[in-house]
Amino acid sequence: MMKTIITFFLLLFAAQSVLSQVDKIAKEVESIVLLRSQNDDHKNHIKNFFEHYNQAKPIGSEDLIRDYTGICIETFPEKKSLLFPAKYSVDFPSEDSRTSYFNLNPVETSISKNENSSEYLKLFLENSSKVSKTDYFLSLKYVDSDKKGKAERMDNQLVIADDDFLSFLKIKDQKIYGISFSLTALKSKNLTESEIRLYIFDQNLISADDYMMIQLENSRKKKYNKTKVQRETYPLYHDYRVDELRTALRDLIGDAPYSSDQILIKYVSNLKNKLERTNIAGYAEELSYFAALKIDKKYKEGNEEAIVNINHTALHSLADISIGKKEYQQAEKYLLKALTEFPLYSLSGTTSEKDANRIEYDLAKVYQKLERKDEAYGYLLALINSQWYYSSAEKEITALLGNDDKNTLKKDIDKALKTFNVRPNYFQEFTFRGKKIVFWNGLPLDKKSFSENITETEFYKSLKS
Repeated sequence: MMKTIITFFLLLFAAQSVLSQVDKIAKEVESIVLLRSQNDDHKNHIKNFFEHYNQAKPIGSEDLIRDYTGICIETFPEKKSLLFPAKYSVDFPSEDSRTSYFNLNPVETSISKNENSSEYLKLFLENSSKVSKTDYFLSLKYVDSDKKGKAERMDNQLVIADDDFLSFLKIKDQKIYGISFSLTALKSKNLTESEIRLYIFDQNLISADDYMMIQLENSRKKKYNKTKVQRETYPLYHDYRVDELRTALRDLIGDAPYSSDQILIKYVSNLKNKLERTNIAGYAEELSYFAALKIDKKYKEGNEEAIVNINHTALHSLADISIGKKEYQQAEKYLLKALTEFPLYSLSGTTSEKDANRIEYDLAKVYQKLERKDEAYGYLLALINSQWYYSSAEKEITALLGNDDKNTLKKDIDKALKTFNVRPNYFQEFTFRGKKIVFWNGLPLDKKSFSENITETEFYKSLKS
């Protein structure tokens, strides 16, 4: 499902700059749409939309957990725009799914033969609070979608991506403004050929007095809070992948020489229940054995990812178990091994990079817990060069600075930048205060770009004052 998105991510972050990629793309979309709409029936609505969008703030996760109704203006390269009702909906994880799905969709036809959308659209544009009285709204608010968009974080902003569209969302005065565009067009770097959708959702339309929606909201919030507590109590990055261990190991013990390893067979037989964050700590002994297995290279040649990643998944899970137990020295050992000796193998470079970046971020946190500040600085400096964590890394390193001497830190960073070196298989290294920092980066880096990515940050510039 996410192959198109993965390809897009690799292209999207082909270069980094002070101005966020999200904002740069949004500005490009605005220019394209305003040019299209010069002689359009909805040009005033489009102009008004971007005035509000540019004044709005990036949406927070707390505003993604409710259903909303609104409108969608669809714009095209050589056709006039179209106006539709729109629905934003969210599906929380169920027992058999670990993922929340977020959907933005124009409702392109009447919900029923007796319900016409024209009154709804007219009232929404004039005064959106009035649409709650229309028959169309009473049905629209229960519309759901079979699309499965996922929330991702880019440039420290939440975005929604499904198989076809990427959506940027902002919020202002209890209205959500969203721009959506084709991933295919973005992949080909030709947004001018993309269908572009502009959404406006009113957070106040689905009333708290609506009993059915209240029940739905309460149910969703309970699930959200439950999963949030579980994530904090039982950290596990590979919450989904970890259960692939069972299938992979069962396949493995069917082949020689693993079929004659009685200890392995015994440990695999212990995995009777689905592996998840709430029970994985009970299998630490088994995971330690799996982490030490020597996996034949034939599985990598056959692209059998789950089997190839047995070592990595076991090690990363052991690291998360150790973090949950506050056993930070053990966590460090497992994280470093999962990062450098058994990095995640995936045909998707994005998946591998996100995993490596998460390990490096956790290492920075672990070193702070161990009061080894130099290594924490080192991994946060490395992450400033990443596609996924550079905003978080800059925020973390600014907080870590505390009362440290800025002049000394700047001199030490400048010295470290000169030690940068490229290693095989997308690994890089540098030395900070005598500590060698090894990290993985999917983008091509050299000493110049590594240095510039760090010295152009507001954090580094603050050290000069």
